[in-house]
Amino acid sequence: MIDMFNKMGENILLLDNGNVFSKFYPSEDNVKLIFDSMGLMDYSCMNLSPTEFNMGLDTLIELLHPVSFPIITSNLVYKENNRPFKEKYAIKKIGNINIGIVGILPEELTELISDKMLKETLIALPPEKEVEKILSEIRSKVDIVILLSQCSYDKTVSLINNLKGVDIVVSNQKTWSTCTKTNDETNLFQLNPGGGYIDFIKIFKDKNGNIFVTDKKLILLDDKVPNNEKVLKMIGDEKVSETLKEQDKLSKELNKQLQLTPEEFMKLMLEQQKQKGENK
Repeated sequence: MIDMFNKMGENILLLDNGNVFSKFYPSEDNVKLIFDSMGLMDYSCMNLSPTEFNMGLDTLIELLHPVSFPIITSNLVYKENNRPFKEKYAIKKIGNINIGIVGILPEELTELISDKMLKETLIALPPEKEVEKILSEIRSKVDIVILLSQCSYDKTVSLINNLKGVDIVVSNQKTWSTCTKTNDETNLFQLNPGGGYIDFIKIFKDKNGNIFVTDKKLILLDDKVPNNEKVLKMIGDEKVSETLKEQDKLSKELNKQLQLTPEEFMKLMLEQQKQKGENK
């Protein structure tokens, strides 16, 4: 999928909000494969979620050490010296746009994870205060600030309503919420669970320097979407040649989807979901 976007001449910022592997004690080999695959697909950065800490703090630190892309933990610090657990933020230049990326964890992280070393070693600071500090540091250096949030939906909405300077927020899918409205300056996007879609948006800067966020779309990932060629080779998949044959065909289909109006795209998605349901 990412290769196809690149072939179409798009400048890609590929982000992940965390929760990338199972909470049910995944093997270290599987986790290494996931991170290696993400690196091969040129991920721009990733926020951590509480799920990643189920590996145990020592194991997670060891697994994260060779990761080739930034891991963001803006409000997670070591108790001993207030040093950030990973990077506080990342700044990426995509095309002609400088983008600052911030990632937050819930304050109750240590209550959610049973690992004793985590509780003794790390603390999640109040996210609103930490984001505010980072904004004061980077806002003048970037055109757009993206916040990746692992906090509850209500907490995330409250945070962005109390702060100025966050342009885009990526939040987990809400299940129940008392919040109904965000401020008019922030674009809030909720991820779809289960890994069945890529959430896609376009960002562009006009000749006057104005930034626009457009074309939010869900791209369905199903059996028709071939896996990344490099990943398939890495795991020794025998379907590499078959995958390559599908690339051009799918690239054309995807290009057509990106040209649709929001109404046309939604109609297409509903038809695909219906077909998927009928085939189960």
